Amino acid sequence: MGEHDVIESLSVQAKSPWAKTGSGEAATQWEPLYVHLFDAAEVASLIWRDYVAESTKITLATMLDLSEDEASRVVAWIAGAHDIGKATPPFQGQQRELWEKDLLAGLSPVSSRERWSHAYLGQEVLTQWMKDHGFDELTRPVASVVGGHHGAYPSTDALDKVRLLSSETLGDHTWRAVQEELLDAVAAAYLGPELAKKMAGNPVPPSVQVLLTGIAIMADWIASNTELFPLVAAVDSLAELRVRARRAWQLLGLPKAVRFTLEDLAPEALFRARFTALPKDAKLNFVQRATVNAALAMERPGLMVIEAPMGCGKTEASLLGAEILADKFGQGGIAYLLPTQATSSAMFDRVRQWMNSALHDVDVPGPQDLHLLHGKAALDEGFRSLPVWRTSSMGDGASSGNAFDDAIVAHQWFGGRKRGLLANTVVGTVDQLLMAALNARHVQLRHLGLAGKVVVVDEVHAYDAYMSVYLQQALYFLGLYQVPVILLSATLPPEKKARFIKAYEGKPARTKWKNKAETTCPVHPYPAVTVGQGLQAEPLVMPCGEDGPSRPYAIEWLDDDEELLVQELQESLAHGGCACVVRDTVVRAQRTYNLLKKRLSVPVALAHSRFVALDRAKKDAELLALLGRDGKERPSGFVVVGTQVIEQSLDIDFDLMVTDIAPVDLVLQRMGRLHRHQRGEGEDERPLGLRKPRCIITGVERWDDDVPRFARGVALEGGSGVYEKVLLYRTILALQERIETNGNLQLPADIPRLVDEVYCLEDGRIQVPEPWEQAYGEADKSYKAHVDCSEKRAESWRLKKLVRRQKVGLVGWMDNSALFPNDDVGRRAVRDGDGGVEVVLVQKVDGKLRLLPWVAADQGVDPDLVDDHGPVEEACRIAASCTVALPGWLCQKRGVIDALESRGSFLALETSPWLHGCLFVALDENGHVAMSLGEEDAAAGEGKRQSIQLLYRKDQGLEVFTVNQDEEEE
Repeated sequence: MGEHDVIESLSVQAKSPWAKTGSGEAATQWEPLYVHLFDAAEVASLIWRDYVAESTKITLATMLDLSEDEASRVVAWIAGAHDIGKATPPFQGQQRELWEKDLLAGLSPVSSRERWSHAYLGQEVLTQWMKDHGFDELTRPVASVVGGHHGAYPSTDALDKVRLLSSETLGDHTWRAVQEELLDAVAAAYLGPELAKKMAGNPVPPSVQVLLTGIAIMADWIASNTELFPLVAAVDSLAELRVRARRAWQLLGLPKAVRFTLEDLAPEALFRARFTALPKDAKLNFVQRATVNAALAMERPGLMVIEAPMGCGKTEASLLGAEILADKFGQGGIAYLLPTQATSSAMFDRVRQWMNSALHDVDVPGPQDLHLLHGKAALDEGFRSLPVWRTSSMGDGASSGNAFDDAIVAHQWFGGRKRGLLANTVVGTVDQLLMAALNARHVQLRHLGLAGKVVVVDEVHAYDAYMSVYLQQALYFLGLYQVPVILLSATLPPEKKARFIKAYEGKPARTKWKNKAETTCPVHPYPAVTVGQGLQAEPLVMPCGEDGPSRPYAIEWLDDDEELLVQELQESLAHGGCACVVRDTVVRAQRTYNLLKKRLSVPVALAHSRFVALDRAKKDAELLALLGRDGKERPSGFVVVGTQVIEQSLDIDFDLMVTDIAPVDLVLQRMGRLHRHQRGEGEDERPLGLRKPRCIITGVERWDDDVPRFARGVALEGGSGVYEKVLLYRTILALQERIETNGNLQLPADIPRLVDEVYCLEDGRIQVPEPWEQAYGEADKSYKAHVDCSEKRAESWRLKKLVRRQKVGLVGWMDNSALFPNDDVGRRAVRDGDGGVEVVLVQKVDGKLRLLPWVAADQGVDPDLVDDHGPVEEACRIAASCTVALPGWLCQKRGVIDALESRGSFLALETSPWLHGCLFVALDENGHVAMSLGEEDAAAGEGKRQSIQLLYRKDQGLEVFTVNQDEEEE
């Protein structure tokens, strides 16, 4: 049957089933199923033609053993069959008037006793059709794409039930005739007899089924948009359907896939072209040169690990490497993923600058999309500054502003739920990648979005055992799709790197504790670029060399005593200087800040994670201005007290550092802010006495005790604290051994050995002093049990591998996926958090809800959140950035969540799109609020009511106190 008459030749019965109905004023309108099937098929063709990256086309065509043109027709065929399950009695019977029309057309009145998923019914219909048309047993699982087009594949039990009650679920011979006629028409239009015969003999790997499902979901969502595809009662020809689809596609205006090409740019020229803020004579440094060489040498997509010191230009190296790999393998963009919202937002502007430059050197067919993906992205000023490509600007070839400014836009369609990773280029938190390994609905869209990109993951050392389970499984999927991946770290344990490479290559990656008799962890060259070479070869480790020799860093030990700290800072800063004191908990940081502010004669600032987002952003900007690379406003004397935020996100430089003990990789990350930037010849612009880097380590009560006793909150103990004791013990011993041997640390040369000694937890790797043995043994056992428990908990919700599932397709692969209905739940599921809850801080003064007064003043708005007309939009938008996380220990107390969810006077804010669904805490004019939690258990005293006091101050952030118990947060 030729293409020109497949629509005309459909019978009255085949044209009778409905697919969609209108709503509101269009409630009486409806659209036939055959129209929607062909709408989706045509959209899928256009998605393949314009949107899908060249790399994904190659991957799918190769795995299907087809040409790219043949693969595009298979994609359209599958999308055209996606809703065939609607041609069944259970679905058609949902609309009484339209059901009666089906019966008048001659379809039998089969009754259905319960609701059925039309996607699952469709899988069985297509399976039977493929069986009847000679498709091989290994090809039929492609029908699971239809079964999964609503985000989850059916279970074995669900399909068994469909088959058992087939006369009820699929209908009698009249219904099956309609199903076959529709499927025949779609096959004739897109497959044709020759491709159908070829396809029937080719197996369809499960990974291909996942990507095909992603395209089918995307096509279905677009074809179901009535603004793009108005409801019509009939369409007379395939040609008319194609005109309709192309008109809608032009109106939607999705950015076309980029094809990077670097033929005319040598590495040094590429470097200067991409990073124009650098001096004109800037050259590739040792890590950037090694990364470029490694990328140029890669013969197939693979996993690259860049290990290099803090502040040495790994970001620029990764962007150069990503662009080269995109050029070589046909990737259409990058996904740049980082640990936190703050680091993601900071990276967004850098990627935007790179992208603006990169688009000058490629043939770009219209604007390209750049999206920021994290929970507060809509509030980020950098992201908000991008032109938004909406319906009003779609299809006219340009948005607002000039052509160069609009080379990058934020397309509205990618801002929809679960669509973010489908954007051309994305910057976001690592959750976006981890959720690709989570058993959650519509995960196929994540896989499709990632499959066409180069994926860059920064700070990979920062992910704990729980998160690493998801990261390793996500790397496994990226390996299946042949996605180039770049991992970045300054302090990556060798065993962790080996597990990442093995995961990408599909090898087992669970933690296995070694003993003394087994091979020890190798210490590789450092700095280095490591490239996984596939299952048959060992990873290739390429030393970077260094632009200069390692520097000595003095390590000193200071008892955890406030007076000793004050004395040390007074003496060290006698001639000026900028110092940092890093504490392991917010409470310790706040306490130290209050002490030093009273006792020191220099300004003192505080930085931690419990400032509202706007306050923290302002503080970060102030610290960058004072302590950043250019140093134009660098004070003569200054102390910053901070927590882990110092090591994660700020490119700032100190003359002196005091830090609580922490695992060695984090200590080294903190030291990366010590003498980070060159200040004069031989550091002669630094104060006398601070021209050589010194790191003073505290957080231990007395260093001369037989066994270290850690300050409260530093080590995990009794359900509270931050770091595992065994890692702290090993860090101390490793540092002491290096100091005894060399008198100081040599950085970066000592980084790999120190990290190796602390994290390769084998017997005999570190000599444990006899007085420590009992405490060390108990801590070691506790740590290993914790890791094992974390990995097992993570595996409960992790997607399983796809290997050996060809014969059954993806049936049963996503059981229990409904447990994660949205991205917010998914993000929490892939992070082993402390159970803290985010709240919006506002003030309530004289019965009125207001912004925090200094926030309103800084933003230049009236503080009132509600006026006579309801929520004030701009004030509410700003309030949405006044969020802070309450500590987990508080949220676990009886009555806290109930108190937060009691809406009360906050109901007035519910209609604001910025604040809908948020939890609020209303402070009084002094920044204080008390929460009474009712009767507590015996620990609080029988019959007593416990009160939680919250205090927020502009300079100190959120403080939490309890009353009626001798208890405080750490």
